[in-house]
Amino acid sequence: MRNTNPIIYNVNPRKIGPIREWSGANRADGISPLIKRAQRLGYNAIWFNPLTAPTRISFRDDHQQTHSRSLYAIRNHFRFSAELSAHPNPAAPSYIRSFLDRIHIKHFNQKMAEQGMRSISDKVFNHVARDNPIVVEEDQEIQNILSYCMQQEDLHTVNYLVIDENGQEQEQENFPIEDYKTKKIIGLSFGKEGEELKRFRFKFCRNHNFEALNYHGMPEYDTVQINYASPASYDFFVKGYTNDTTGETKPGYWKQVIDNDIDLGFTGLRFDIAYKIPTPWLSELIQYAHDRQPEIMTIAETLAGVDDIGAKELIPKLAEAKIIVDGVERPAIDHAMLSTYWAGPLDGWLIDEGKLMAGISRYGGAGSPDNHDTQGTVAQNIAKMLEHYAPEDKERAIADICVRDYALAALVGNAHYAQMGYEVCADQAGVFEEDTNPKQWRALLAEREAPDHPLNISERLLEINKFKTSLNADNAIFQLESTAPLSEGSNLVKMVISLTDQETKQHMGTLDLFINNKPEWGPAELPNENTALTLMDETNSVLKTDFKRRTAPDEKTFIRSWQAIYNPDPDYIPKPRPDKIRYVVEQEQTPSMEAVFQVA
Repeated sequence: MRNTNPIIYNVNPRKIGPIREWSGANRADGISPLIKRAQRLGYNAIWFNPLTAPTRISFRDDHQQTHSRSLYAIRNHFRFSAELSAHPNPAAPSYIRSFLDRIHIKHFNQKMAEQGMRSISDKVFNHVARDNPIVVEEDQEIQNILSYCMQQEDLHTVNYLVIDENGQEQEQENFPIEDYKTKKIIGLSFGKEGEELKRFRFKFCRNHNFEALNYHGMPEYDTVQINYASPASYDFFVKGYTNDTTGETKPGYWKQVIDNDIDLGFTGLRFDIAYKIPTPWLSELIQYAHDRQPEIMTIAETLAGVDDIGAKELIPKLAEAKIIVDGVERPAIDHAMLSTYWAGPLDGWLIDEGKLMAGISRYGGAGSPDNHDTQGTVAQNIAKMLEHYAPEDKERAIADICVRDYALAALVGNAHYAQMGYEVCADQAGVFEEDTNPKQWRALLAEREAPDHPLNISERLLEINKFKTSLNADNAIFQLESTAPLSEGSNLVKMVISLTDQETKQHMGTLDLFINNKPEWGPAELPNENTALTLMDETNSVLKTDFKRRTAPDEKTFIRSWQAIYNPDPDYIPKPRPDKIRYVVEQEQTPSMEAVFQVA
């Protein structure tokens, strides 16, 4: 399994429900309906938001809204969520449910591999649930130390262990508020005054009251942040440790999680908030994964377009994450997520972000029209903007804008992804328990998957996915070079995207992407000189298609959402590869193309 432009279907498991309903293991033919759905839409990979057991803790956010059981607050990294279990009885013993769950997910991943598709597991290595046993255990150890010191008849002391801004560890009796600016608490020292004090180092971030803190440095939330400043964290999560009870030596906790994923058949790892993970950790973990499964693919959440805590400073440092493959050093990260869901067609900052992603990853950026972290989907946001439109005009505009944004996201990066539901212009379904359920999802599909429903854009997304696949540019870095109005007063934007072979650094070709910047105003005319379209096959020859092709010299071409022209570089010579993918394009009665993909 080689790279093949990852076209990723992002599946929130709370939409599809128990594993038994979609793994295919219970079917006589063994076929997974989820795999069939993804293939029907032109996807070659599925990324699951975490399938693992989530927290049982609820919390109130700054707006006093209650959130519960986030999929990203993981309570058990080795068991699937009870609500997703393949076992029909959620009250069944956890070891029985786990046994059955593993059978089902292994079956699913095996079927994915047989179809040449990747199954991507979401790795949340930046934080864990507050009620995760490893947090609870550390909480208890701290409480035991404090209780012990208070109960002693002779005078015992407790000091803070801190790391200063120079990386030096020191002890101090107090930790004033101003110290939070330059120091981090990494543990405590304790014992009888006048004697050498014992030291206990934390795995998780804590304040001066020893309360565990979340990503934003706040207590009383559902997650707890890994304490990267503490050497105890590296030893436990990455290096490995010895079990105090059994004496057994184990690999780092995150390596155990990776082992579990590989044993289950996952062939891709998506790293949540990757830029927060120290690059030496990432290098070691991805090297470990690659050594175990050489075909593993990695994708990093980078969120470069938002003003997240330290994001703009930390993301460039991901370039330091490296692994060794066949004696050659290369980027540990294969794909880095672009912030295309915040980008408009004329936003030039996407050019710089594309270069940044190419600098920190092997294949550069991965685009998306929206994701699970946004408050609303494209469809939701546009619906609010067009609330005064007539219903039929509003739905047409929503569909056209969703298609436009998908085309932009798909063609500015080697990889791209979209949430399940984008194909029917669905509202956001977040990762909390109250956000969605399978019944809601099935009802939405029943309504919107009718072929004539104006918000069913499945075929239009398939068209984009086929177009990208037919470029045969799986080894290319896609780089946006320029974006500008096609002409003064035009609603069309021309985006020029260069394709470069990531191995040989040869120029492969140029993609001219025409985007309708105002689909709500109707189709925009494309001048005659821009209407030819060519695709490239594996021999670098031109395939003839009638995909948006002019049939007469005086025929006018109007663009509802997008149109693309690929100009292959005649001097580019692809590097021969034994596992070459062949693309067979068959012309149907309809204007669309049907692509059949076969791996030699």
